[in-house]
Amino acid sequence: MPVFFILVIMLCVFIALEKSKSDRLTTKKSEEFWNNEQLANEARRQDISSLEFIPVPFDVIPDLSQDPDEVLRDLYLQLQSLADKKIVNLSGLTNTELKLKYGVANLDALISYDHNYMVLIRTLSRLAQTLFDSDRKNEAREIALASVRLGSDIRAVYILLAKLYAESNEIAKIDDLIDRVTKWSSLTKDSLLESLNEIRSHCNLFSYEYQEKL
Repeated sequence: MPVFFILVIMLCVFIALEKSKSDRLTTKKSEEFWNNEQLANEARRQDISSLEFIPVPFDVIPDLSQDPDEVLRDLYLQLQSLADKKIVNLSGLTNTELKLKYGVANLDALISYDHNYMVLIRTLSRLAQTLFDSDRKNEAREIALASVRLGSDIRAVYILLAKLYAESNEIAKIDDLIDRVTKWSSLTKDSLLESLNEIRSHCNLFSYEYQEKL
């Protein structure tokens, strides 16, 4: 039998074995998922009153209710609407994990708390950027920093804060941002780290202007 046909047969056998292995792994993962889902749907309600609820950081947000800028007024009103709502960062947990940990009866409430968190960090990001664009850099810096401390993973917040640190040549604070992002498991981590390191490299310039590559 020609060598070519032997190689073809060996390749076909290899592919068949790999497919069989992949199918077994997929089946196993599927079974594990549905087993966990069944357990989650039977989990009893747990006390969630001790969750780490997040307040809207009004201590660093200026009163913009009468600001001449309509966008700033609207963003401020959005933040005010969150003041009496329960806010929790649960972004690292799936619905199945939430049910297993806190009970299926708490799922709707937990989803609501996490939604409020997402609204909060997105609004803070927009507010910081709008203030920055209006040359209100000190206010933008405080709000962006508050957002990062609340666990935000919004790229624009980190870029904005790093730009502000670079303008004042605060290399150590950019390094802190880089260390924080390094611990992420997000798919966007590498791209953000690249941008932060590029900003850092400009810190020693007397006049710094950074335009993020699109």
